[in-house]
Amino acid sequence: MVFHETSPPPEVIFLILVIVNALIINRKNMFLNNLQMRTQIVVFCLTEVNQILWFKYNAKFQDS
Repeated sequence: MVFHETSPPPEVIFLILVIVNALIINRKNMFLNNLQMRTQIVVFCLTEVNQILWFKYNAKFQDS
């Protein structure tokens, strides 16, 4: 896979795939236990934070 200058780092892509997988599992099994649900929420929050930091980092270098 070729990463261009504006594409997100591989970590962000990996976390997005994890979120999509968790959402698919959630649709198949609506009765998740608390540990699975908490894990999904934590992964989702980490993904959002990672994306925000990446866009700030990217914008910082575009401005200079």
